Amino acid sequence: MKWNKWLGLLSQQKGYILLESLICLSLVTYVLLVTMPATISLLDKHENHKIKTEITRALLDHAESWQPDRPYKKTVTSYNKLINVKTTEKGIEVDSDRNQETRVVIQGVNWLP
Repeated sequence: MKWNKWLGLLSQQKGYILLESLICLSLVTYVLLVTMPATISLLDKHENHKIKTEITRALLDHAESWQPDRPYKKTVTSYNKLINVKTTEKGIEVDSDRNQETRVVIQGVNWLP
């Protein structure tokens, strides 16, 4: 008998009560607190991979036109990041503004006609 009365009151309700809203808010907050560190970590890893890819691309672009008798220094902007390319007579150095560096030292070259 008591249960029928309680169920009848719940079926007549026309909105959320405060307790239901607080439970929903706490569940959403808990899910956000659990997933935020993982999401931030994934975004940071993605950014690092993007920079490594751009460094490799810049290295390839400059290695194709590398000439040991003409050293130069150039700054390339990609994805709002600065990538510094420096060619010398011994090789090519590429680094970014996030202190990631890639260096290629060319030991010998055999140019084909």
